Amino acid sequence: MSETTSAVSAAAPAAEDGKNGSNAAVPATSGSSSAPHSKKSRPDTEERDFDEDTQKALEDIDANQNEIDLLNEKASEEILKVEQKYNKLRRPFYEKRNEIIARIPKFWLTAFINHPQISSVIEEDEEDALQYLNRLEVEEFEDIKSGYRIKLHFDQNPYFENEVLSKEFMLGELSIPVDDRLRRHLCAAQGTSTR
Repeated sequence: MSETTSAVSAAAPAAEDGKNGSNAAVPATSGSSSAPHSKKSRPDTEERDFDEDTQKALEDIDANQNEIDLLNEKASEEILKVEQKYNKLRRPFYEKRNEIIARIPKFWLTAFINHPQISSVIEEDEEDALQYLNRLEVEEFEDIKSGYRIKLHFDQNPYFENEVLSKEFMLGELSIPVDDRLRRHLCAAQGTSTR
């Protein structure tokens, strides 16, 4: 039985009793026949037999959900292409904005210390170094679903010799997702996509 059919099967006993699906029976483990949140004892959903029409309906729901999932996947790919196209079109405007920002002393330090989430993670000695930050870039990888790179450009300073500090964030099944709130705020500050 597929996951969708199992989920629908788990809700079926509650629906048959005239209850809504919010307290539907949860498939029991270790052969136990009672489910939490249930006053009545219910049989394991895997062992429950449905009449032919109900079983066919459950299979049809599963097949329909698979079609919806395929369509959603296709939509995501097309949205991604449109997003990439407009990110390229926005690039000259981001460059112009960066030039304007460069004329404002300590812009990035001020932006960071006035941001509710970012300010809570910045230490006092880091604030001193951030006085020299003159440009911030968020570069999404070609396949923007795989990750992005944040580049911090600094004027000459007494804290380190590098003019650019960068950090790559790899996203995917095996990597631990980064705190997307920070990424969204950095992207918003720079004006790039948040996907």
